[in-house]
Amino acid sequence: IVDTKLNSLIQQRKASQKQIDHIQSQITSLQKQHELEMGNRSAVSEIENSYKKNKMTHLLNLNKTYTELKNSIRLSSVKTIENNLTNLRATLPKAKEKIIQIEKEISNIKSELKTQENLSKTPKLLNEKTNIQKISLHPQFSSLYSGTFISGTKTFDAEWENVGFADGYITIKYNVHWYCKEIAQSKKYLNEIKHFYKFHNVPKLKIIISGSVIKTIENQEVLFYHIDFLHIAASNFGFITLSPFLLENWKKYTKQHYKKNLSFLFHTYTLKKLCEYCDSNLPIIPVGETVINSIGSKTIHNSFLFPIKTKVGYFIVWESIEEAKASYIFILKSFSDKDVQILFEYIAGDTPNKRQNLINSKSLQVKLNMKCRVLHKDISTWDNEIRLLCW
Repeated sequence: IVDTKLNSLIQQRKASQKQIDHIQSQITSLQKQHELEMGNRSAVSEIENSYKKNKMTHLLNLNKTYTELKNSIRLSSVKTIENNLTNLRATLPKAKEKIIQIEKEISNIKSELKTQENLSKTPKLLNEKTNIQKISLHPQFSSLYSGTFISGTKTFDAEWENVGFADGYITIKYNVHWYCKEIAQSKKYLNEIKHFYKFHNVPKLKIIISGSVIKTIENQEVLFYHIDFLHIAASNFGFITLSPFLLENWKKYTKQHYKKNLSFLFHTYTLKKLCEYCDSNLPIIPVGETVINSIGSKTIHNSFLFPIKTKVGYFIVWESIEEAKASYIFILKSFSDKDVQILFEYIAGDTPNKRQNLINSKSLQVKLNMKCRVLHKDISTWDNEIRLLCW
């Protein structure tokens, strides 16, 4: 009976894994369709703007590329793709939880079979009154169990698409098995929004396992950063209410911390320079900026608030990892919870077209104490203007 149940569970595990692979394949395919559709829309918009600028709108239909792109765009396409993606992404965590439960049951049955095998070899020893340790017939499943033991210690790099978030732990897929690691900061809703973020230039997690246990994550600060970072963006997706800004929560994110553990984040010239110029004793605040385009599609970008101390107060430079975006500079009397709160709420909030609104609204500039913005067109000019802030 036990063997039959074990075989049944193994078949269930195979079926569940096949379902997960199918869902992930569908998600990948839909993401490519979405990128293509958005790319076509962007190209159409650029062509239209170019013709409008040159007052040649009446000749638009003579542009073959424009006509072909225009005809390829379906009004309902993007919304349908996004709805399908949302549904699939909601299904995926449930499928992963199911396979973890199956792994637990397989683990318990294998342990019970092993125990029964050991007991069947002990009668002679018992008759000779040899002391043996009592073996439990109902071993407890460890939350760190992977399914099948791997002898010795092994190191592997985990792809971010194989990292899942749950309440109090993360899951990591390696080959056909799932591993769990208790991480108190992890929240299930992070799994729902990580697909809106492209882990561009982000190192894979370096995992060390021993048998069935995750011993350590060598670059765990990369994981902790993304938990903190995505947590900020979660308010834009209705999972949580954005928490009040508290410097205490970000105190470890100094320039030294970034240089030691998260150097991959500051890969552009402007980010590197701002890290160099900012105050060593204050945190560089990571802000999960949710970018909402004109049709409501969302993506999550990295951006940072760099504090630069002056004789009369502080400048805060809002800088994105997107090189085309300008540096926005704000003035604060003090780098305190209260003074940073308003700026933090605006950048991390769900307002669409944040930068454009900021450029066009004088009242918003006053409210946020905006000093100016510095374009990235000429790096030498940009550098001179930023260094003037330090004087």
